[in-house]
Amino acid sequence: MSWGTNYVTSNNLNIPYPGIVQDGRLFTDYSPSAVVNDKIKSDNRITTDREYRTYLINNAESIMNYNFKTSGTTSSSLGKTYPYTFYDVNDRSLPPGYESSIPKNLYLTREQLVANETRPMLTSFK
Repeated sequence: MSWGTNYVTSNNLNIPYPGIVQDGRLFTDYSPSAVVNDKIKSDNRITTDREYRTYLINNAESIMNYNFKTSGTTSSSLGKTYPYTFYDVNDRSLPPGYESSIPKNLYLTREQLVANETRPMLTSFK
């Protein structure tokens, strides 16, 4: 399967980095909630469901703060990434993950043609 047909995260070719997605998959914790619930119960010596519910009600804000603080730790090791900077309009280099499309190519060739209409004025000095 090529990156062009992998529609899950087809917009990123840099293997050590996750795909560019906007649905929260990067920050989702896939550990089963039953395991998390059992850990909370054992850490706080909770034996009944009623005690567990009371614990969650009384500590809801601190639990939410903890979840918020730890939600970004999975992506902190990715480092900073910067957008690719082209040298000029006629630069033909392609950054990793570049996807080509007909409208994009038409737009870029039109911009290149407009940029080539103006040339620097050449003068000869004697």
